[in-house]
Amino acid sequence: MPLCFSKLLIMLLKKCQNLLKILGVSLSRARNLKIHRTCSSHARRIKQKSNNILHRSPHSICSNHNLLPYLQCYSVAIKFDLVDSNTFERVCEETLNTLAEYFDELVVTEPKFEKADVVYGGGVLTIDLGNYGTYVINRQSPNRQIWLSSPTSGPKRFDYSAKENLWIYKHDGQTLKGLLKNEFEQILGKQIEIPVK
Repeated sequence: MPLCFSKLLIMLLKKCQNLLKILGVSLSRARNLKIHRTCSSHARRIKQKSNNILHRSPHSICSNHNLLPYLQCYSVAIKFDLVDSNTFERVCEETLNTLAEYFDELVVTEPKFEKADVVYGGGVLTIDLGNYGTYVINRQSPNRQIWLSSPTSGPKRFDYSAKENLWIYKHDGQTLKGLLKNEFEQILGKQIEIPVK
């Protein structure tokens, strides 16, 4: 490993450790996050050095934008224990029903959404916001995922973490709730609370 890369890696890991201490989160609390160098020749060394430092809840690490400059050359991979199909179907149905009811009420009460329409059936929730685009959220039983198509951020596939009780996009740690909340708050210009995990 070149000397300059070694120094950069150590600086990166120390910076991440300092940020985690600032955030006040126990480093031993979660075990789902592992950072791997996109360059395969260095992946093993980085995995070994980073495992001892970056043990935090994936959604709280990756939603912190202060970390992005330090992780821009890394890809984030989050490991999930695959939930059984009965648990997936139950949690997925609860999530989609809750979202359908919430957005159905939201489009009725918000003047910006006067031309909006919400349709849910067959595991597919379509939120047509007129000029703001269309969101499609659907169940993917074979993969045990919820797929989201957003007019703002594009397609994403969310896995259910039973441990965190969250739907998480494993490539960057963003949650389904967090993504929808951020995008709808940008449209509405005010804070909202989406009642799902």
